[in-house]
Amino acid sequence: MKRILITIMVAIISIIILSGCDNGKNKRDPRILWEYDIEDTYLYYSSPVLSGDEQTIYLGTSIKAYSQQSDNDRLIALNRDGTLKWEYNTQGGEIRSNILVYGDEIFFIADFGRNNTSDTKTKSEVSGNGKTTGPKFNIVIHNAKILVVSEYIYVFDCNEGTEKYKSERLYAEGVSITYIRAYLNGGKAFFIMAPTYIILIWKLTK
Repeated sequence: MKRILITIMVAIISIIILSGCDNGKNKRDPRILWEYDIEDTYLYYSSPVLSGDEQTIYLGTSIKAYSQQSDNDRLIALNRDGTLKWEYNTQGGEIRSNILVYGDEIFFIADFGRNNTSDTKTKSEVSGNGKTTGPKFNIVIHNAKILVVSEYIYVFDCNEGTEKYKSERLYAEGVSITYIRAYLNGGKAFFIMAPTYIILIWKLTK
């Protein structure tokens, strides 16, 4: 009788443990409100961002690996409840930056590589190194202006999409920048670049 009770208890415990598992991953944490499965993609470079009214979540995908380029990279908009609002196929443009939302416009940097067929509203080239993969950008907005750093410093108008400023070339030919992290603080924009670990500080002006 004791052995039977032990067997039953073990069985009950096993059922409880397995009920909270799915292919070895526990997805039954009550703190997880919802999950959205994005198939056949990576999210190496972009971070999700909320719209101004905090009702839409935007994120970009990156699928290209080495010299292979996908035609399925896309910008995805999710509702706050985790349902799909819309998807925009970038038609070969791997999103390689964070996503910025300003008014009704969405801004990001994409590596189109061999393709450049996207029907985005405006496009400007910010890295002409000719490589199949470029830096992982991080861009910022200040006073309706977008700041981008690559081989040059660029300033674009958010409303018009036009280039307002382009600096002289920052680095000599052959200097390889693979990652750019930017943030705003105290009236300045800080750009931290690797692997050369350069810190560039840009004074923000009105």
